[in-house]
Amino acid sequence: MNLLKLSTGKKQLDLPVRDMRNELRKASPELSKNKLSVKPRNDLTKGIFLLPDDVLSIILDQCNQMDAFHLALTHKTFDKVCKRKLFKSIFVYDDCLKGEDTQVINVPKKLYTPFYMEYTVVSCSKLFKFFSSTYCIPRYIKSILFADDRQVSVQYLNATLVMAPKCSIRFLDVRLDGIKRWLLKHQKKSLAKFHLFGNSLELSYPEQNKNLVQHLFLRDYETVWLQKELPKFKRLKSINIIGGTKFACPT
Repeated sequence: MNLLKLSTGKKQLDLPVRDMRNELRKASPELSKNKLSVKPRNDLTKGIFLLPDDVLSIILDQCNQMDAFHLALTHKTFDKVCKRKLFKSIFVYDDCLKGEDTQVINVPKKLYTPFYMEYTVVSCSKLFKFFSSTYCIPRYIKSILFADDRQVSVQYLNATLVMAPKCSIRFLDVRLDGIKRWLLKHQKKSLAKFHLFGNSLELSYPEQNKNLVQHLFLRDYETVWLQKELPKFKRLKSINIIGGTKFACPT
């Protein structure tokens, strides 16, 4: 009796499953038609698709990295101009904390400041992986600004310049002597808004480049050099003193 009940119950459970399979078989041709009909049908002769890349670049200059990501995902037409925007200026923050902890900086979608509209913000560990990926287009990289030099080596900086020879590299904070020496040599040959001021550098730093510097980092300088060189930085917006050296504005 119990076996009969189990057998009957199993047949009752099989009926809905069999019915569902039959329904799916009947609906299969219709599903295939619908699958074909939902393919994107963007009209590339209308709207934003008509804008040339140079106009899109001007628009993207007023956007942050999240806007560029979203536009790139809209259609493959925008892939090239968005990559140029995202790769042009990169800010690299130190994401390593004590132990194995890491910190992540997420740029809010609605954050529109001059800095975040200019720079693509990435972590140091992600940047290393990105450079070795197939998505990297070195010729688009024009400037890299590191928050500090904790995770950076001279060998890595040299490899970066081999990959992107026209890229200028700068640091907001330099503590390692090897990195400092490398940077003093590099910034003689590259233009950037950021400049590490050092007595040995100012002897050979091109005069015309000083008019482009907006942010000055002072380290290992002498007052006499500062009094002589500081007035030459006509567009200066900020001065950052590295190492806690006493500073007095020249009169």
